[in-house]
This record gives sequence, C-alpha cells and structure tokens, in this order.
Amino acid sequence: MTSNNVTDEQFGKLCRRADEVKRRINEGTLAYEPTMAKLQELIEGKMGNKNFLILSGDKDPITMNGLTVETNIKHDPIVFDPMVFDPSKLELYLSPKQITGSIKGYDLLKELKSLKDKVLLNDGDLEKFLKPENWKYVPENCEDKRIYFWGTIRRDCDSRLHVRCLAWDGRGWCWGCDCLEYDWYDYEPAVLLANK
Repeated sequence: MTSNNVTDEQFGKLCRRADEVKRRINEGTLAYEPTMAKLQELIEGKMGNKNFLILSGDKDPITMNGLTVETNIKHDPIVFDPMVFDPSKLELYLSPKQITGSIKGYDLLKELKSLKDKVLLNDGDLEKFLKPENWKYVPENCEDKRIYFWGTIRRDCDSRLHVRCLAWDGRGWCWGCDCLEYDWYDYEPAVLLANK
C-alpha cells in the first residue's frame, strides 16, 4: 500500500503497533476507555496538557505581499512530543565556507540541496516555530543567530530570490528575510532535520 504520506515499511509498522494495542486490550493488559481517550488525544494533536509540534511539511506557503513562491520543498510530517523531544533531531548547518568566512546565498542553496539524508525545513515549518507555545523547540542559545528555512524560496518584484528566517527580537521569535545575493556568515545557519 504505497501512499504519498508513508512508505510501505512505515505503514506496516503502524499496522503492527495498532494490532499490538488491539491484542493487549483483548487480553486485558490495556484498559479500553483510557486507551481510546489517549488515541483521541493523539488524533487531535495533544496528549493531556502537552501540545505536540507537528511540522506537516506538505502545506503551501503563506501568501506574502511582494514575495511570490519560487520553490517549496515538501516533506513527510514530523511530530515532536515535548516529553521526549530530542533537540539533536534539529541540525543547525553551517557550510565550511561560513565557518571560515562567508558564502553567497545562491552557492549555499546549491550546497544544501546536495546534502543526502537531510530535510530542508520550509516556510510552513517556520510558521509553526513562530508560535510562542513552540519556542521550546528552537535549539538553545540561538538568540544571536538567524535560523534559515531553505525549503521555501521566494521571488520579489525585482526578480531577486529570498529565504525567510527565524530571528530573536529581544522579546520573542519573529521572522526575517534575506536575498540570496547576500553573503551568509557563521551566525546564519540553515535548520535541517535528519531524514527518517
């Protein structure tokens, strides 16, 4: 059963887990009502008082005045549970050229697209990180950085390409935008996720 959302292997694993839950309810080692309540919370994107961060990866970018979408790389959904979140899942990538000096945005984009087993997070993911309840998922000690979401590239009215970023303004996380004609330095990492 191939689908756009999961591989056959992932779907098989999901079915085996569901069968295990059914087996345990049937034998009495899991209580029916609490299990159903937890499943409903999971379906609704919350567990108890915890909020999950769900990076759906397949949404179209928001409309922005003066910036049209040039490219938008979509990815499989990613769910972060605040009780078991591992910040090492998010990688703040710097090109070797950024570490020793700078790199033009166009060259950095080519380098990022060539990385294997990495997911470039996109505009839809950035929008999730902008919500105050999701700030806990931003890697620590990043207030002095501009974190770029290279999965979405936009074009301005002068045909210049831009990428949006997450930036700290002293009160909270907000977004910024820079032109690919600019130089990128060591305080401007790309946020990536290891591919599953």
